[in-house]
Amino acid sequence: MSRSLSPRSARAARRAGALLAAAGALAAPAVASAAPVSEGTLDWSHLNEFTLGPGNTNKTFMGYTTSPMLGQGIVGPLAPATGPVVDPASPRGANEWYTYTLPVKGGDWNPDTGVGAVELQGGVAFSSNAHGFVNTVENPLIELHGPTGTLRAWGHMSPTPGQVAQYDLSKPVFNLQVAQALLVYQADGTRQAEISLVPVLATRNNPFNYPVGSGPDRTPNTFGDLKLKLKVRPTPAQQPEIREVPKTVTQTIRKVIVYLKKAPVKGKAWRKVRVYTNTKSPKRVAEGRLRGRVLRVNLADGVKSLRTGAVYKLRVNGVKSTLRVRVPA
Repeated sequence: MSRSLSPRSARAARRAGALLAAAGALAAPAVASAAPVSEGTLDWSHLNEFTLGPGNTNKTFMGYTTSPMLGQGIVGPLAPATGPVVDPASPRGANEWYTYTLPVKGGDWNPDTGVGAVELQGGVAFSSNAHGFVNTVENPLIELHGPTGTLRAWGHMSPTPGQVAQYDLSKPVFNLQVAQALLVYQADGTRQAEISLVPVLATRNNPFNYPVGSGPDRTPNTFGDLKLKLKVRPTPAQQPEIREVPKTVTQTIRKVIVYLKKAPVKGKAWRKVRVYTNTKSPKRVAEGRLRGRVLRVNLADGVKSLRTGAVYKLRVNGVKSTLRVRVPA
């Protein structure tokens, strides 16, 4: 038997739909030198766990909302987003992740600068029977500016128990930190990206009643993990400006842009770099350039990505010693 959202969440979703219809269609702002996004999705993943007691491990908002002892509520998708309905009877624990997928409606994005704006459809609703709150994130607008960005949305919030109010795009829900961007340059001109985003609460009660800055202070993130997947086809004038990617691509090139937590080398100049596994017999997995916190490399044949949380060795041009860096999760 299929399950659905609670009547309160369903009513909130219908009210949000009416609000959007009245406001008119939302269009992502055009970005200079960016190519139109032809297709894509946003995967929003949450751990379903809330461990009682001290510490900041395994205490997520989904886990709180659906806890049989705390929120006693449900989390579910708002169409056309897809994903499970999670309630107090759903499996919980340190390995129980649930993902909601929101389709891209439109937007523009530059695969070389990481600048763009993408509009998504659907959303996710968090509803607590015990505490009387309904929080929804609907039809988000993601704006990216290289290593950072914002997520704005329409939706509903509960500033006090039992009260349901509306919010809009005027204030961001999350500030975003780009942990890593995997870019695939294909011979037919198509550019694909898989961008890992870290949500940091930007505005309280918009819709989440947590202090500004909340999210990455817990492990895993209080508000889950975001992964934006995009496909664009740049015009000839928009072909890669990065020197290590040729303007004419004859085979698939897999490129990774990693924003490290700290700059391993001082200076503002780009330096050539090779990336190796952190093993007794290091294997080269990528090569490219490094400047400050930004590591831009092409992956070696057979290498699909740089593993998040893993440590790699760097051999940087002009630096005698071998450096070690950790890829942000």
